[in-house]
Amino acid sequence: MIQMAINTLSSAAIIAPAAVAFTLVFTLFRYANFAVGGFVTIGAFAAWTINVPLGLPLWIAGVGAMIVCAVALAMSDRLVFRPLRGRGGGTLLLVSIALSFVLENIVRFIYGAQMKGFDIPLTGPLVIWGARITRETFAVVSVSLLAIVAVGALLVLTPIGRGGGGGGPPPPPAPGGGGARAPAGGVGGGGGGGRGGGGRGRG
Repeated sequence: MIQMAINTLSSAAIIAPAAVAFTLVFTLFRYANFAVGGFVTIGAFAAWTINVPLGLPLWIAGVGAMIVCAVALAMSDRLVFRPLRGRGGGTLLLVSIALSFVLENIVRFIYGAQMKGFDIPLTGPLVIWGARITRETFAVVSVSLLAIVAVGALLVLTPIGRGGGGGGPPPPPAPGGGGARAPAGGVGGGGGGGRGGGGRGRG
């Protein structure tokens, strides 16, 4: 039972950073970005490239993978999402699904469909109450918990999280408003009693 719980925690810790990234994007930009899986794939193969062909340690490969993911995400935002950000959440959601397919197939075209393995030194597991826990499991769970706590603090304790980022699609107009409000004194007189734009011009 303890071994099963440890294995489940280890598997969940692998998926948790991607779920945190999905939540962060939705909180900041107000749309569901399903291309997160594609960026995770890019990061995984970037780490493999740094670790196995280049022969560098795994922690350096992890740092390099984060840099590669950040660059890929910034480029996709500038080239794909930013020009469409005013179209609404549904459009951005569909675009993100298409982008995910594109990214994953580019990775498959470059690296092939064969499974890859990291160059990790073989070490014996720790035995606690009859359960075997590897050092890799400790590392994965620790990094995942650190990412969850850091993103939670960002969303709760900073103006970025409390303000929602302000980068998402604009909210729909108020019922009967017909669009944006006219400036005070814009239509029908100088004092703000006109009917331009939507409402009665109350500041």
